[in-house]
Amino acid sequence: ERILWHSAVAGAGSLLTAFDALVLSSRTEGTPITLLEAMNARVPIVATRVGGIPDVVTSAHAILVAPEQPMAIAAALAKLQLEPSAAARRSEEARKRLLQSYSSAAWLDAVDAVYRAAYAN
Repeated sequence: ERILWHSAVAGAGSLLTAFDALVLSSRTEGTPITLLEAMNARVPIVATRVGGIPDVVTSAHAILVAPEQPMAIAAALAKLQLEPSAAARRSEEARKRLLQSYSSAAWLDAVDAVYRAAYAN
């Protein structure tokens, strides 16, 4: 058996720091929470350029590939392995982006701005 399912794991997010990479190989996607969790954990990210993913991360934060291109994912993973300092730099930039744009304070500020703009009209 190639996969062993363990069911729900309490505190699974804390295990992300042990990952060498997170691959998000979606064909379609919104804004996946797992992407934000990987950014927080400073895990190198390889993701497909679909849905909300390119709105959250750019090539400065992750390696983005076209969907349904497994060889591109394999090449991106090889790149992570061959260039660990570049992967670490992107991961750090991703964490900074998360804290700047997707923290609870940033979200609350954005919601507040919408309400203030609506009230002003």
